[in-house]
Amino acid sequence: MQEQDKHIQIMQDAPPLKAIFTMSIAGLAFRNQIPHILGASELSFKFTQQYGTILMVGGIFIIENFALGQLIRAEGSTKLSMVGMMVGAE
Repeated sequence: MQEQDKHIQIMQDAPPLKAIFTMSIAGLAFRNQIPHILGASELSFKFTQQYGTILMVGGIFIIENFALGQLIRAEGSTKLSMVGMMVGAE
């Protein structure tokens, strides 16, 4: 029964990851409007748009790596979490 409880706990941690992914996709869909909302001038619009795109695409991987590392650590596999952080830092 404990193995099933672990699977339930993992599925309870999945919605925040889905929310982050959804917000990034929405940000990419509105990447032309967001710089205007933030007040970017015509001179800085292209740079703001490119920077925002890099943040939204890269943010998915960074936040997912951090969240999954914390999940592994919470399950008691601290050494595996440490190895994952070291491999991901290179």
